[in-house]
Amino acid sequence: IELSDLVLAVTSSSLNEIRARYPRQPDAKFALVPNGFDPDAVGRPENGWHGDASRMLVTHMGTAYRTASPSFYLNALDALPEEIRTNVATRFIGRVAETESSIFDSRKSNVELVGFMPQAEALKHTRETDYLLLTMTNDFSLPGKLFEYLATGKPVLALSPKGGEVDRILTETKGGYCVPHDSPEAIRAMLMEAWNKRAEMRARFAPDWEAIRRYERPRLAGELAALLRGRL
Repeated sequence: IELSDLVLAVTSSSLNEIRARYPRQPDAKFALVPNGFDPDAVGRPENGWHGDASRMLVTHMGTAYRTASPSFYLNALDALPEEIRTNVATRFIGRVAETESSIFDSRKSNVELVGFMPQAEALKHTRETDYLLLTMTNDFSLPGKLFEYLATGKPVLALSPKGGEVDRILTETKGGYCVPHDSPEAIRAMLMEAWNKRAEMRARFAPDWEAIRRYERPRLAGELAALLRGRL
């Protein structure tokens, strides 16, 4: 760090952490360039939905692993009234780690394990979904798929610590909801609200597109180029 001309971090948490370890280094040496999404890969947001307005479709993209376990969501969903949970379908697109394979057994709701597929094909499935599901159980990690979620224009249901990186991005972009992963009551309340407001979400969900475009990779590459030029 002391010999570096530039020290980059991809999250505010990691930037603050590494900055605190080197208090004698100048502030100008440290910079934040977050991860983001490829707008050409994601394409233009489309307001497609599945055909049955009486049901709710939730989609999870990416690997299900211990730190991002969907068990908290599935447990809360199972605890909802039968007339609601039987009309909620959850589709998991991606790999399931061995540690998480058993959490899908004997569920009371409709769970579909699609498995791994290419990104372009997976993104097509998001066009018909009502909500996109994300879990991150620590406050300093920021899954890359969150940026792709935001780019689709569909509301995100996130289970992650309040004040953490996921919560911060969703608040900044108005991209969805975030409740603590370890609060079953909060998760159930979020799911009930998502159920009750699904028709409203289809018609009126309005994320902050200027904030979301901040995470387009061409823009981020431009920021990185400016930082590098400034060190030459």
